[in-house]
Amino acid sequence: MSGHNGGRHEGENAAYEARASYEEVAGMPVSCSAADAARILGISATHVQRLAAQGKLPGCKVGYQWRFSTRRLLAMLDGKGM
Repeated sequence: MSGHNGGRHEGENAAYEARASYEEVAGMPVSCSAADAARILGISATHVQRLAAQGKLPGCKVGYQWRFSTRRLLAMLDGKGM
């Protein structure tokens, strides 16, 4: 049985978080990690990294970590493109 438990979905969607609210994002730094980008977009961090590696999500790799512009992610959500 699949259900909703404390903001996390059970089963195959367990890696996905609920999308962050604008109030939560307002306190974030200018650049964010893949985990933060995933929270903003409402997808898994693995999916964020995969999209970035494919060039479908703007970001840059610093060492072994991906970094993303919080402002650009919000613009994507607002339909203003990348």
